[in-house]
Amino acid sequence: MRILDLGCGTGWDTLWLARQGVHVTAVDASGAMLERVQARIRATLPSAAVDWIRWDLNALPFGSVVRLLQHGGHMDGALANFGVFNCIRDLHALAAWLAAVLRPGGRLVATVMSPIAPWEIVWYGIHGRPAIAFRRWRHTVYAHLSGDTAIPVRYPSPRTIRRAFAPWFRCRGVYGIGVALPPSALFPALERHPHRFRRLIRWEDRLHRIPHLWWADHYLIDLERRDVATERPSNARAYPRAHACHLSTALDMPPARRTPIPRVWRTVRRMRWKLRDRARVHRTHVVRVQGTPFVVLPEVFDPVLFGTGAWMAEFIRPPWVPPGAAVLDWGTGCGVGAVFAARWTPYVAAVDILPQAARCAEINVGIHIMNHRVTVYCGDGFAPVRDRWFDVILWNPPYLRGIPETPLDVALKSTHLAESFAAEAPRHLRPGGHVLVVLSDAGDMVSFIRAWQQHGGTVRCIAERTWDGERFYLLQWRVHAGTRSSG
Repeated sequence: MRILDLGCGTGWDTLWLARQGVHVTAVDASGAMLERVQARIRATLPSAAVDWIRWDLNALPFGSVVRLLQHGGHMDGALANFGVFNCIRDLHALAAWLAAVLRPGGRLVATVMSPIAPWEIVWYGIHGRPAIAFRRWRHTVYAHLSGDTAIPVRYPSPRTIRRAFAPWFRCRGVYGIGVALPPSALFPALERHPHRFRRLIRWEDRLHRIPHLWWADHYLIDLERRDVATERPSNARAYPRAHACHLSTALDMPPARRTPIPRVWRTVRRMRWKLRDRARVHRTHVVRVQGTPFVVLPEVFDPVLFGTGAWMAEFIRPPWVPPGAAVLDWGTGCGVGAVFAARWTPYVAAVDILPQAARCAEINVGIHIMNHRVTVYCGDGFAPVRDRWFDVILWNPPYLRGIPETPLDVALKSTHLAESFAAEAPRHLRPGGHVLVVLSDAGDMVSFIRAWQQHGGTVRCIAERTWDGERFYLLQWRVHAGTRSSG
């Protein structure tokens, strides 16, 4: 069994677990603390299987640390004792990282300082010290250590932690610690009355077993890693039916005259982008696609915000992705296409030119335990997979014409990508293979479709959808056997 000890401190939990024969990976931001743990382990249990990692829980080094932990397989559990979660700035980011580290069914147990401590409120309130009595109700409190070091401390409720971890973990229980007993700082006052102290201990033994009684000095929360790759939530939408649609408007007819309604929609979308969505793309956040959670790093294409990625994921299934087919998710972004394709086939390659997008895809592949099915590459075009052939190529392209100015613009704008893709894709398709592409009438659909037709094959519209004033088209480009190698 392999257990992760987050914020190991002086190592008492690490030592206890090691004595039980557990392989422990101890993590702490302080090098001095890790040295003390190592010295304690060497002095008392030199043969213990303990690894050491110096890591700040607020730094979130997804790539290197996750690969290091997964070198010996996913962790069976994790422990965060002594209020480690109270020092975390972003619980959502920590939840995503732990989801990539723990195996499905693995347990995460954390003890957290509660936002409501009745003993503390009553004691310090009676003694005329309201600043201490109600300090846990503030958003942030600073704990001053030696020197000028100050650590921001927060007091999240069980509901806050459940919401942050909900995409990947289910809550198995919450139990109060110190329901009847006061905080340790008040022990000297109670020790003068031993009989009362013993009575409170007896009440503590009874009350701490009651679930969800978390009005205490601390509470223990027990979380279990869900297998989100195979679960289908009860409120998830059923698979849509593909239906025929026509491309004659895009190819042969002049553009339709814009009515006032689309113009109003575009104005509303621009206002919403400036007021809300623009800030969202510059921070790490979690989205759900068909009930499945995905981490989106800053400046990486959001499949839900822009709509095309989430809609395309609904069709990544048979018959468009046959079981056992070799699949290439070209321009993978946060890896939505690769993860959904890996549900049907173990041969998936994901490519993106942006390092942060490839890193984001690696995170989501690890979170959904698809490492053995998906290989993520960072590179330009088809160069990372130059010697491989595929049955299906998935592409959510930058369908707007223009020169990208930011990393996010690379997923939205291009000048020549339609033509270069049409020239290269047939060389990587097996006989009978096809390409699935989602386009929008807000972009240059004509250039894409005519570039494919010039390189041979047939283009067929599988489905269409109106979303937020735009019309999306899911197209299938099937290359004829005679033109596959000539591209």
